[in-house]
Amino acid sequence: MSGPIDSFEAGEILASLVDKNLVVTEEDNGQTRYRLLETVRQYGRDRLFESGEGEAVRDRHRGFYLTLAEEAEPQLTGLEQAAWLERLESDHDNLRSVLELRNDAEALRLAGALWRFWSVRGHLVEGRERVGIVLSGDESGCRTAARAKALNGAGGLAHFQDDNGAARTLFEESLSVFREIGDEVGIAGSLNNMGNSYSRQGDLGPAREFYEESLSLYRELGDKRGIAVTLNNLGGIARAHSDQKSALALYEESLTLRREVGDRRGIADSLGDLGIIAKERGDYESARALFEESLTIRREVGDRPGIGVMLLELGIVAQQRGDFGSSRELHEQSLAILRKIGLPFFIGHSLQAFAALWLSKGEAARAARLWSAVEVMRVQSGSPLSPNDRIRHDVQLADARAALGEEAFASAWQEGRALTMEQAIELALDIAPTSGSKIDI
Repeated sequence: MSGPIDSFEAGEILASLVDKNLVVTEEDNGQTRYRLLETVRQYGRDRLFESGEGEAVRDRHRGFYLTLAEEAEPQLTGLEQAAWLERLESDHDNLRSVLELRNDAEALRLAGALWRFWSVRGHLVEGRERVGIVLSGDESGCRTAARAKALNGAGGLAHFQDDNGAARTLFEESLSVFREIGDEVGIAGSLNNMGNSYSRQGDLGPAREFYEESLSLYRELGDKRGIAVTLNNLGGIARAHSDQKSALALYEESLTLRREVGDRRGIADSLGDLGIIAKERGDYESARALFEESLTIRREVGDRPGIGVMLLELGIVAQQRGDFGSSRELHEQSLAILRKIGLPFFIGHSLQAFAALWLSKGEAARAARLWSAVEVMRVQSGSPLSPNDRIRHDVQLADARAALGEEAFASAWQEGRALTMEQAIELALDIAPTSGSKIDI
C-alpha cells in the first residue's frame, strides 16, 4: 500500500467493491452497513497478513471495538440505552471476533463492558460462555477492576440462568476484589448482587442486609440509579413478606428516581413490580395498564427477557379477568421467548400459570404433574417460592387434590417428578385450554 487514504477515496473504493458484488450493503435501523462475503473476507484477511500489515489492522480493529463497548457501557442504563443496545447488536459479530483474540487484559475489559448487553438482549448462554472463557484464560492472576467487573458480569448471567450457586461464588469474588482495590461503586453493585443471590434462594434476611448496605453506600456516593435499584429490590423483600404497603412505597420511590435519571429499562422494572402489587390486590385493570406500559418500554429497548416476563404477567391478568383465550395466547408467546433465551426461573413461573389454566379446564391431573415438575426444578436450582407466593400456590394444590382425590393426586405428582423441563413444556403446551373458571396465580 502507498499510504493512508482519505475519506473520499475510501468512499470511492467502497462503492466500487459494492458494484463488483464483493461487498454487500444492508439496511440496519435506517443506516447503511457494509459486509464482506465470508469467502472474500477470508481471502482479504490472508492477503493482509501476507503483506505484513495484518497485526496492525487487527490491533486497530480491536482497539476500536473495545472503545465502543466501554463507551456504550454507561449508556446502557441511561437515556439513550435503546440506541446503544441496538448499536452493540449490530456490531455483535465484530465484538465476538475481538473476544476470540483472547488478549487477557483487553478481553476482561470487553467482557465486563458487554455483560449487560448480553443480559438485556437475551444472549445469556453465549454471554456466560464468553465471559467464562475470558476469566479462565486470565493467567495474570491480578485482582483488578477489570477482573472484578467481568466476575460481576459472569455472576449476573449465571443468576439469570438460575445457576444460583455459581452466581453467588462469582459475586463473592467480585465483591472481594472491589473491596481490596477500594472501588466503592463496584462494592455497592456487588453488595446489591449478593442480595439478589440470597433473595433468589429464599434467604430474605441476608438479602435485606446486603441490599441495605448497598443502599447506604449508594446514598453516600449520590448514585441515584444505584439507589433506585436497591430500593426496588428492598420492595421485593417487603412484597415477599406480604407487606404490600412498604413494597408499594419502595417501588414508587424507585420509579421516581429512575424517571429522573432516564433509565428506561429500570422504569419498566418498577412499573412491572407496581403491576404485581395491583394484581395481588385484585385491581386487574391497573395491573394490566402497568404491565402494558412496562412491555412497551421493554420492546422499545429490545429487552427480550423482560418482554417474556411481561407477557406472562399479562396472561395471568387476562385469566383473572376471565379472558381465557387471550390468557392462553399470551402464555404461549411468553413461554416461546423464555424457552428460546433459557430463563429457567421464569419458565417455572410460566409452567405454573399453564398448570392453573389446565386446572380451570378440569385437567387437575395435568396441572398436578406440571406443578410437581416445577417443584423439582426449584429444588434443583435452589429457587423456592417466596412465602407470599407459596400461600397462593398451596391453595391451588389443595384445589387439585380435592378434584382428584388423594391417591390420584399422589400418582400425578409422582409422574410430574420424572419430567424434564422440555417434557413439562410440551405437556403445558398440549392443546392449551381456552375456557374455565378463575384460579389465583
